Amino acid sequence: MKAFLTLFFTLFIAFSANIALALEGAELQRVNLLLDLFATNTDLIMVRNGAQYPVERAITHLRNKLSSSPVEINTAEEFIDLLASKSSVTGKPYTIIFPNGRNIHSSLYFHELLQQVDSEIAQK
Repeated sequence: MKAFLTLFFTLFIAFSANIALALEGAELQRVNLLLDLFATNTDLIMVRNGAQYPVERAITHLRNKLSSSPVEINTAEEFIDLLASKSSVTGKPYTIIFPNGRNIHSSLYFHELLQQVDSEIAQK
């Protein structure tokens, strides 16, 4: 039984490490550029589970979510759709509040931001 548990936990750790490494290369760059661009919008607020967070805390949360995700993330679009758009605990959607009070779903916001990132990458 002890050998089985040791094997199980070894495989679990190895599997978890592989998931964390699934997002790499150009896609990891796209996610990092997306979050960097989000960071420049310090006047925005991200709402998660009814609580409001400044951009800096939202980015920390999203990076932590990415590094500990049990779901394999291979593209920036998957990052947005699976991690940056709703709570993995409650399923409630995240929203972004603009200084003028406009409130939109974070998925829409991040997909629009990703289009800007892709434009900037294409121009280089």
